[in-house]
Amino acid sequence: MKLVKSLLLAAPATILGAYAVQAADLPSREAAPIHYVRICDAYGSGFFFIPGTDTCLRVGGYVRAEFMYNPGENIINPRTGLVSQVAADQDTSGMEMRGRVDLDARTQTAWGTAQTVIWMRGTDAYGLKDGYSVAGAIHASGGPGYFSTGNGNPGPVFIERAFIRFAGITAGVGTENFVTLPPYMLAGFPWGAFPNGIKQLAYTATFGGGFSSTIAIENRGDYGYSNGPSQYTYNTRLDTGYNLVGNLRYDSSWGYIQVAGAIGNNSYANDYVGAPDSVTLTGLGLNNPLGGPVTQGAFAVGGSANFKLPMIAAGDQLHLNVAYGHGMLGLVGCGAASTCSDPTNRRMIGGVLRFDQNLIATHATGAVGGVTFGTVNSWAAGGIYTHYWSPTWRTNIAGGYQQIDEPTADVTVGEQLGNASLYEVGGNLIWAPTKNFNIGVEIDYVHLQQTLQNPTAAFVAAGQPGLSGNNWSGKLRLEREF
Repeated sequence: MKLVKSLLLAAPATILGAYAVQAADLPSREAAPIHYVRICDAYGSGFFFIPGTDTCLRVGGYVRAEFMYNPGENIINPRTGLVSQVAADQDTSGMEMRGRVDLDARTQTAWGTAQTVIWMRGTDAYGLKDGYSVAGAIHASGGPGYFSTGNGNPGPVFIERAFIRFAGITAGVGTENFVTLPPYMLAGFPWGAFPNGIKQLAYTATFGGGFSSTIAIENRGDYGYSNGPSQYTYNTRLDTGYNLVGNLRYDSSWGYIQVAGAIGNNSYANDYVGAPDSVTLTGLGLNNPLGGPVTQGAFAVGGSANFKLPMIAAGDQLHLNVAYGHGMLGLVGCGAASTCSDPTNRRMIGGVLRFDQNLIATHATGAVGGVTFGTVNSWAAGGIYTHYWSPTWRTNIAGGYQQIDEPTADVTVGEQLGNASLYEVGGNLIWAPTKNFNIGVEIDYVHLQQTLQNPTAAFVAAGQPGLSGNNWSGKLRLEREF
């Protein structure tokens, strides 16, 4: 009896030991290693290593809410001198909401940093029906005969930047290499700017001592006012679809200075058969598509500078810009167009509206090849002064002037836009309650003085109204970057 009891008491230990031996003999599985996100400080703040790689990534972007007001202005028919759109029937306020997501990935190689950047931007704004008032919208009525829905708007979602940069080479959609003025103003001003980016293949050489130089092949179709009337444009031909742009830049502790130049071509279809129909050339048809394009040379030169002014206040600076263009309005300014003082097709000045182009028709006959185009010249100068009242309060004050010189057009093409001069002044007050969060208000004033070539008798009899115009606008913008 004692023996049975002893065996029973020993059984649990024996059984457990047997199980322990069997468990030790089973194959084991180790836990997968944990990849923690690590900070990458080689390229500045905000970068981290993509787990499992040696690539550093920064994620950013912004959200913008913008509200605008400007009084309505009558729009004048350039043929009759009569009001074609009454100011009282136009919307005077509008909204634009915008969001952007930015990715910046960098990897160190034996040949330097390989960088890939993409910015995707979406916009929710107003209805775009040029020439008509749309509820909740401030929009352009377009130039004479210019009533295309969208007015060149790139769409609700598009690529603002998408490029690869390696060993001095930039390939993709990047920043323009001619223009340097920053977008400190809430409205558009009469100087060149390319917020949507330029398709390009560029090379930048750094010489040391603050000197650098860039040479780039840029897509002409991405420029503002890229050519002549759309029905005559040849943007895809290798000899006319691109511009060659170069700059020489010096950077120092006091700021920078840059000189730049560009050369290219404008082209038009030399195959007109039909009767001329005023500035819009709506009667000029492509009845002989084998007529081919005729090209005219174009160029631009410019200079820009930045001066830091810490002796006034920390962060104070002055930006200056001057440019001259022969057939390159997009690099000089906004072409004194009615959209000049507000981005993306919003009406501003009224009167006889302008839609300037690099080429305008100067003579027409009823024969194949019977249209002659001339090249538009323009120059502009402007600047922005930034003053910090405190680390969280700042003001930007800007002014700009642009002169447009149109080639002489004869009566065979009807009325054409003539020379124009435009100036604009404005200022804003911006509060930054925290880093990368700006709340700003801005007031701008613009004045346009222009002429009309070959005006009709009806327009002259009406006193040639609408050739001198001015207006003001106000904006409120909230923008949060991350």
